[in-house]
Amino acid sequence: MTLFEVFSKVLNMSLTASLVILAVLLCRLALRKCPKVYSYILWAAVLFRLLCPVSLPSPVSLMGALDAPAEQSQGITTTVRYVRHEQLFQWEEPPVYEPTTFAPKEHPLPSAEDYIPSRTEPTLPEWTEVASVLWLTGVAFVLLYGIGTYLHFRRKLAVSVRLRGNVYLADHIDTAFVAGLFAPKIYLPSHLSSGQMPYIIAHERHHIRRFDHVVKHLAFLALAIHWFNPLVWAAFLVAGRDMEMSCDEAVIKKLGAGIRADYSASLLSLATRRRIIAATPLAFGEGDTKGRVLNMAKWKKPRWWVSVICSVLCIAILTACAANPDRDAVVSKNDGTFDANLIQTATVPNEPQHVEVTEEFTSTDGSVEFTMHLDQTIVPPEVPVVEVVPHYFTGEDARRISHVMFGEDAVFYEKEPTLAPYEEIYTREDALAALQRWSNYTNLDALRELLGKYVATPSDVETVKAGIAELTAALEKIPEGKTYRNAEWIMRPDDEYLYTAEQIANMDEDDRDNLQSVKARTNVDAIQYQLDFTIRDDEQYKLSSFYVNMDTVMSPIWLDAEIFEARLLRTGEPTQEQIDAAAKKGGELLNSLGLGQWQVDSCEVWIPELSGVEEYRIIVKALPVFNGVPAIRQPMNDSIKSDDIYAHNCYMTEAKIEYNAEGTLVGFEIQTPMDVVEVLNDNVATMTMDDLVQRVKDQLSLTDKEAFGTYGEILDMMERSAGEEFICKVDLCQIEYGMVRIRIPNTEDGYYYVPALKCSGTIDYVGAQSGKVYRSSGTDIQTDRILPILVLNAVDGSVIEQGIG
Repeated sequence: MTLFEVFSKVLNMSLTASLVILAVLLCRLALRKCPKVYSYILWAAVLFRLLCPVSLPSPVSLMGALDAPAEQSQGITTTVRYVRHEQLFQWEEPPVYEPTTFAPKEHPLPSAEDYIPSRTEPTLPEWTEVASVLWLTGVAFVLLYGIGTYLHFRRKLAVSVRLRGNVYLADHIDTAFVAGLFAPKIYLPSHLSSGQMPYIIAHERHHIRRFDHVVKHLAFLALAIHWFNPLVWAAFLVAGRDMEMSCDEAVIKKLGAGIRADYSASLLSLATRRRIIAATPLAFGEGDTKGRVLNMAKWKKPRWWVSVICSVLCIAILTACAANPDRDAVVSKNDGTFDANLIQTATVPNEPQHVEVTEEFTSTDGSVEFTMHLDQTIVPPEVPVVEVVPHYFTGEDARRISHVMFGEDAVFYEKEPTLAPYEEIYTREDALAALQRWSNYTNLDALRELLGKYVATPSDVETVKAGIAELTAALEKIPEGKTYRNAEWIMRPDDEYLYTAEQIANMDEDDRDNLQSVKARTNVDAIQYQLDFTIRDDEQYKLSSFYVNMDTVMSPIWLDAEIFEARLLRTGEPTQEQIDAAAKKGGELLNSLGLGQWQVDSCEVWIPELSGVEEYRIIVKALPVFNGVPAIRQPMNDSIKSDDIYAHNCYMTEAKIEYNAEGTLVGFEIQTPMDVVEVLNDNVATMTMDDLVQRVKDQLSLTDKEAFGTYGEILDMMERSAGEEFICKVDLCQIEYGMVRIRIPNTEDGYYYVPALKCSGTIDYVGAQSGKVYRSSGTDIQTDRILPILVLNAVDGSVIEQGIG
């Protein structure tokens, strides 16, 4: 463990202890008329929080305020294209493709493993090192000060004389005190009269019987560790006063109230103006004489029922302050249980677990009504916990993967700036070919036949004509024999592919994009493709993606892409055999790229409903596989509200491949592939399905209607417009078990894939009086699907936030 990790742990302990200190100070006010022993007992919770890095579970805990359910929110990405449900080709049951492993295609290029980057430890900012060293320096200074003053004080006791037992008389001291940890001794000033000694000795012996000398050393250790926290210094002083006053009360209770006058006189004779903390923190004696005398004057033996009430109150307060929420209560984020359970291996073979629940419940504030009806059999596999890091594409990755996808004989060209003039990005041959393609669509009927009657407009025709005129004028400026540059496979700023060098030179530096890309072009059977490898690695979020699209170069209204897609996709309705073949081909392609193992989890046929054209696109989607266990999807959506949409700091890992009915590649996309660092546990022990489902109910019961996608001003505006308040109705109808990615705390790019349970359903906002549905995930065009409601870590039951992924 690094110094910064230790300091981070201390900061966290100091924060929670600060809350407990404030709570104890408030409780002392409520107990101000009660015996001080009860106030003194409360400081045990503070000492425990300051020194113990772990906490005990309890059903009731003040720390529950720190572990409240996170309200989550996610945006939803929409497009102008929609699946026509009546013509969506699906199996009668959801398609399931068995995970397969395929050998890479034979080619003379280096193996994929040669390009998997070695893991590097994240670099912490310089200020963290400075803060950690400053903290450690402060700890050393306080400890050395305490030890130094204690040793100096002990030198004054070198000539002390033993009175009896462990009681000693000493010159050069003004007050009585206890010194020593393992063999504590009581030291009295030599000028103390024999009449005063019994009271003072009884007081100091009560300290020893209560092990106050041990508590004092532990309290000073806590003070040294948390020296930067002013509340800890205040607690050290106030707890010391409570210790002394409670000891005074114990002496009076034992010897009788009649000794108060003589006892007070003894304290006054020992009064000193020096605070004991200024003398030596490791020995303690008779400080705050005025307060103690006043306290003794007011003291009276409490009635038995007062003692009982105070004792019960102290136990309740100690439990609430010293403990964390019970593991069986709601856990909304990783509280350390996961780290402890990570090494626990399942000892019982995984058996099918049938989940059958039909239940209705409401949130604690009554604003959400839940209906849970589940009837599924889950067969949990042997699920690992895998540490991964993002795979950031390099130029060599781009070269290798491009040849794997298009063949070793494929020729790739460097992508020219998109905003460059026509003469800078076309050869004469390609310019003439583009003019021939575009000239077929200079009238509205032809353009509508290509784009669809609901898409093409007269202004689009004018745009095509203007593009033809511009390219015709540029044709004369394109020199004879001009060729494209071969792909250089170099990561460069993304803006260099968008703007020309002259445009970049005149650009404000703040406008520059921080993306790094490799963009290349290739031509297959007169179809132009663009390959785009992009990385982004900054404090906001991580991105590593690879796309293959139809290359439009600079055609008006993306005309070339529409022409190429029409050529490929207007092949008629795919057969079931063609759909299955596309799924298999997509799995083979993904598993040949050297980017880990993948499993196809869905295969659909998509057609553009609004355009009215008959184009059939087979979409194959896949997720990564670890030890034979596939991941489950965590799409970004607005079903859960979050203050930090970038909680995971990294896009979800997934892949999508598009084919036509004949198996020709139309498009490709892969987001943030991951490199496996280590399999930490091949078969981690997980919670039972019953326990996880109960945890889902416990967690959701603490939400409100703003936690499910409609919140803040939008919700207020909708309610004002409707003239009534809304109730959110959530119907939980589906669960899924598999691997989900979570971020490793205190790392920049470290992640785990862990077993998880995803619970999904529909969300409706309904008028409280009218019962009218104002917003529904089942009817809204942007959310026409079942939404993920909650994802739980199956190892410890904590909530996995659904930010970026």
